[in-house]
Amino acid sequence: MYQCPLCGQNLTKNQTDYGFFWSCESCGNWLISFSVLRRTIETSFLNHLWQKAQTAGEGKGAACPMCRKPMNIILMEALETPLPFILCKNCGIGWLSPKARAAMPVQPPPAEKTEEKENSKLPPEAAKIAALHEVELIGERARSENQFDASHLPLWQKVLAIIGVPVLDREDELSRFPWGTVLVTLATLGTSAYFFTIFRSADYYGFIPREFDRDSGMTFISSFLIHGGWAHLLSNMYFLMLFGRIVENKTGTFLFLALLLFSTIGGNALTLCFDPQSDIPNVGASGGIAGVLLFYGFTFPRKKLVFFFTTYGLMLPRLIRIPSWAALMLWVLLQVFGASFQKAGMSEVSYSSHLGGLLVGLVFWLISRFWVKKDVTGKVRDAVE
Repeated sequence: MYQCPLCGQNLTKNQTDYGFFWSCESCGNWLISFSVLRRTIETSFLNHLWQKAQTAGEGKGAACPMCRKPMNIILMEALETPLPFILCKNCGIGWLSPKARAAMPVQPPPAEKTEEKENSKLPPEAAKIAALHEVELIGERARSENQFDASHLPLWQKVLAIIGVPVLDREDELSRFPWGTVLVTLATLGTSAYFFTIFRSADYYGFIPREFDRDSGMTFISSFLIHGGWAHLLSNMYFLMLFGRIVENKTGTFLFLALLLFSTIGGNALTLCFDPQSDIPNVGASGGIAGVLLFYGFTFPRKKLVFFFTTYGLMLPRLIRIPSWAALMLWVLLQVFGASFQKAGMSEVSYSSHLGGLLVGLVFWLISRFWVKKDVTGKVRDAVE
């Protein structure tokens, strides 16, 4: 049961034909998801509100009823009377007071509904409040669904999940084209496809710990572009495109490319420390992609990933949705266990390069948090001055 962060009372669950939302009977505030608001509020206003929330840094307001982290207080100066809006960007919800709800510009109703209401004699202000109240009652269907239900996905995503490939649940629109991700993916596809035709290319361009200084150390980087086969290549490029474009959208192209570069170098460096006498060539982009995966999981911990799952004892499989942070932690544990097998010579997979990339990704995530926080503080100071 969620509790009101202001008065401590239990929130009331309001069920509708489309879902539900929560309200506090004492203070009148509503807990409502951004998905519901997206269907209710004018797009330009909501996008501006969401962008301000994304760049607001750590919250300073009351604790979110869902995740208990401090929420952000966003002041919308564009309104006739500037009002604070309380949001939790981690959960994607708004904690809206009656004044904030009334101030939000409502989307125009559909044409057929407009015709039905032409004979309405309500005053404009009363009609606006009634319309807002009506649409806000439409709760998001996903909130009322079981967390392990992914039946809303399109068929092509279900197929990918069934064959063992994770997919993202409800992707947000990108604010910029991911040039860095696309160019790196195309370059890797072209280079790997070309070197598939060259015998022993991995020996020449892969990273060999015992010969780490070969070609002036360029194999620390060239190994990213070489893969052991089509399955290895396509799986790596899928993960790079899936998560890389979102990370690039968050960090910018320059920082994203730096993350890929140093994660690749860090992965090979840890492999060198792991077994400096190894003469096995290490190839593939997975070390660099590991840094991207960690950055994504820590930056968007509550985004959902969809996986294929079979319940023990049941014949019919199902698709499950789990938070990205949980999927990341599970994958990290697998890399740690895998590294022990690699050390014992029981695996040819370079788990150490994955772990090295993860460590670099963690460093970049910490740097980005400081960078964003500093940038937002500077903007607020400039606005005050």
